Amino acid sequence: MLVVGSGISGLLHIQLARVLGASLVVAADLNHGRLEEARKFGAHEVVHAGVDVPGIFRDRNGGRPADIVILTTGSEKAIAQAFRSVDRGVDLLPGELSFEEATFVEPLACVYRRNEITLTSSYAANYYEHSTAMELIRQRKVNVSDMVTHRLPLSETAKGFRLVESAGESLKVIIEP
Repeated sequence: MLVVGSGISGLLHIQLARVLGASLVVAADLNHGRLEEARKFGAHEVVHAGVDVPGIFRDRNGGRPADIVILTTGSEKAIAQAFRSVDRGVDLLPGELSFEEATFVEPLACVYRRNEITLTSSYAANYYEHSTAMELIRQRKVNVSDMVTHRLPLSETAKGFRLVESAGESLKVIIEP
């Protein structure tokens, strides 16, 4: 499995893949700090997204593309890498994307007819899936506590927003009254 984007959503998917027994989980991101977090939360390999992610994934996976690609960022380059990384007839999950800004530049024939890629939105979760996720968190099989990188008082709310916007040293910022 390849996870493109190592923010909160990406890290949750990395952990879930490990819980479910994925034999190879590779995380790609432009932010070196986020790649270290991906490794900490269970990625077998991390790849800087500025390089040939599909090629590196294939190298790590015995020449095969990914069975599942989780896309958690909406940059055009990330979207293209995700589509070029997924194997024929399998799933690509566009997760926490801002669909108003995301641009898809691959020919539709490449996606549907030739490669039979299935696009499944992560917003399609049902009650059972939400319950399962909450149970994995309750059992501490998925670690959400260590994703909180900052706890700030209400008086520093603006700082919290700047931390989240910069995506530098923060994953999850909690504002406490």
